[in-house]
Amino acid sequence: MCNNKQQCCLKQQHIKLEAILHMADLRTLRTQKMIIRAFTDLLHHEPFSKITVNELAVAALINRSTFYKHFVDKFALLDYIFEKVLLDEQIDTKNIYHQPFRMLAQIKSSNLKPLIQAQTHDEQFVKAFSDFFFTKTISQHQEISTLNQSFFIGRVTAITRWIQVTHQQYNIFTDYEELDHIFNEG
Repeated sequence: MCNNKQQCCLKQQHIKLEAILHMADLRTLRTQKMIIRAFTDLLHHEPFSKITVNELAVAALINRSTFYKHFVDKFALLDYIFEKVLLDEQIDTKNIYHQPFRMLAQIKSSNLKPLIQAQTHDEQFVKAFSDFFFTKTISQHQEISTLNQSFFIGRVTAITRWIQVTHQQYNIFTDYEELDHIFNEG
């Protein structure tokens, strides 16, 4: 109950402002969902390296500038999708430092499976995935020295590079037990 007319007016303005902010939040969420849906649809049919922000904006039915209000670039959007899957599917990343390829397999078994299968041969996608993975490892193991973090990144990179360059029959998403053994034993 308002004591005077001015208080009532302020309270009504506050309620209107809250309603506007709530609608803005809903619009933001709807726009983000549209962007994510369009992006994942594109990723199922086109290599990540070929997808442009313009193409994504057209597919999401938004302006290019609207995309940039939500994400810095397509790499940030991809990171957002990876992080969301880790949270939504409760993928345990605590043992990432000792079993990096097992975590990769868990991620591949997640909702990302069709997307990863479609993008397995796109080097830019694989690199973005690896960069996300390394950032996640470092952020969870800050007690490990920068040198040892770099060694971790180097070992994972060396194994994946060895597979690519020498055309090994290993798949980083399915042969995780063997690759974690190679990672830990050298």
